[in-house]
Amino acid sequence: MQKAVMLVAGLLALSSVAIGSDFAVLSITSPPDTVLVDSFFTPAALIKAAVANQSETTLVRMTIGVSYDDTAIAVIPAGDTLEVTFSTWQAQQSGSFTARCSLLTPDGDTTNDTGTKQVRIVQPGGPGGPPGIEWERVFQSRDTWLRPVIQTGDGSLVTAGGVSLPQDPCNTLILKMNSAGNTIWCRTIDAGWEDCVSSVMPTADGGFVMAGTNGDEAESVTDRIMVLKVDSLGTQQWKYSAFPGATVYTAEQTSDGGYITGGLWCKYDSLYMLKLDSSGCFAWRKSYGGLYGQWNAHIPVKQTSDGGYIVAAEVLLKTDSLGNQQWAHDYAGVRVLFSVQETPDGGYVAAGLASAPPPLQHVKPYNMVLLKTNPAGALQWKTVFTDGDESGARWVEKTRDGGYVVGGDIVIEGISHGHIWKIDSLGNVVWTGTYGERTVLQAGQQTADGGFIISSGNQRLWKLAPQQ
Repeated sequence: MQKAVMLVAGLLALSSVAIGSDFAVLSITSPPDTVLVDSFFTPAALIKAAVANQSETTLVRMTIGVSYDDTAIAVIPAGDTLEVTFSTWQAQQSGSFTARCSLLTPDGDTTNDTGTKQVRIVQPGGPGGPPGIEWERVFQSRDTWLRPVIQTGDGSLVTAGGVSLPQDPCNTLILKMNSAGNTIWCRTIDAGWEDCVSSVMPTADGGFVMAGTNGDEAESVTDRIMVLKVDSLGTQQWKYSAFPGATVYTAEQTSDGGYITGGLWCKYDSLYMLKLDSSGCFAWRKSYGGLYGQWNAHIPVKQTSDGGYIVAAEVLLKTDSLGNQQWAHDYAGVRVLFSVQETPDGGYVAAGLASAPPPLQHVKPYNMVLLKTNPAGALQWKTVFTDGDESGARWVEKTRDGGYVVGGDIVIEGISHGHIWKIDSLGNVVWTGTYGERTVLQAGQQTADGGFIISSGNQRLWKLAPQQ
């Protein structure tokens, strides 16, 4: 049997526990060799160790540096493998330390160091660590929610979502800010009954295209797909609305001046793709067989460099420029992919949820996964990140250094925290950072100054400082 636990520094009861004679520290891991100080502790550094015990029930102590005031004790039953995540409250300073995993006697004395590793602790905003917060904007009204956020070519920021008004359960909201997060303009758009949007993208004329849902009060319909085009000041130009019961999450302008969107016909149903012309009129629609939507996934549809399209869901699905399917692939252990981007080599990088690799796959079923494919969708590499109780990715974006930034959440002791991972071009962690409690980061990207803009998906935006 395998177990995964999170241990906060502190002593547990030591009575009547024997010393195992066949005990092994399989690894002390914190890839890369940097233990990051996460903001949901005050402060705390996370160290993981995989420990196997093939004999009697055993106590193991994990420490960092030389302070036994900062100790985690784990009870490892006979025959178990335990993944211990140790959080130390001693990490007040940056520097190099030795992480130790040791056997204990029943009275709490340390016998010997069975595994050690040199680790380097860095503070948020310090060299090599996660970036600090440059500014934060909180939208006070509980009736406002904003999911996407993008930076435009002039350096300003745009976010969109919905707002409840006295005369309407929901109206579409789009807001433009300067680089400091101050409002330039804000528009509410009555695009139908209970209308709101989940994505916003720039268009060639300086305006924006948004995707979401709306309804018709007279017909008691509340869940039609909607694609909404506005000009550079947020004024509505046209709206396409159809297909009650279907879902749509993203829309973007295509190379021919038209627009592409897609989603599900309904939950547990087939994927579809919808093409509009430059005026927002119907061009074509394609459906793709299979049962999808078990995860209520935010299904992105993006144009590729060959003029075709790529869709992420429980599979990656590639089509030609007319929506004809070319290939579809699923990947072992991957449950769902929420985000996909084409890479400079013509392949794809996608992020979502996956089960943990052996031996933890049965006890950690939900973990952030990032995978890279070649242009034909064949897997080149896959990295599953098993920090915390659970974790998951909601978006991935390319960064200027050839790597990636991934956003989502990490669950620690039952509480979800917004989390981002900076990943290099081969899938290795460069740094991670935690921003916000009881939230999931729903959108983000690197900004022109080398920092990042991220969204909680409801009422909070953070601008992260450029890396030092």
